[in-house]
Amino acid sequence: MGMIGQMFFSWVGDYLKGNLLLANLVAAALLAINNIIAAYSTSLTGAFIYSTVSGLAFGPFHAGYFAVTNEIMEGENVRSLFLTMRFSKGIGATSGPYLAGYIRDVTGSYSAVFLTIAPCFGVFVLAAASVIFIKKWRDLQSIELMKQRNT
Repeated sequence: MGMIGQMFFSWVGDYLKGNLLLANLVAAALLAINNIIAAYSTSLTGAFIYSTVSGLAFGPFHAGYFAVTNEIMEGENVRSLFLTMRFSKGIGATSGPYLAGYIRDVTGSYSAVFLTIAPCFGVFVLAAASVIFIKKWRDLQSIELMKQRNT
């Protein structure tokens, strides 16, 4: 499903220019909710739904990685932020399974693992919302400055 999510986001990504970070924010919020629901799901159908939603929501992260970085930095120092994000993703991908296994061993339940992952996506949602807000505020300030110069 991740491949389908990446393909779909790549296809519609040209129509979302300037709003890719917002699309990632929505995907992260969906993943946070998905992990909270998965913590209490006990059926095979729930596992299939979790896998499908996770695959479709992770698509925007992987397909728009560099484009979102460019959108955040407005073309400046994109390589530095992109490499930092890739490095951080590598650390998370390396340590995440061990941390999840440790949480499972200590608590004896996978629910705790899902409930630990959900706030991580929540932090991303808050950070992305902050970046969007700051960027919009700066754009608004620059428009106000341009109006003052013209009057």
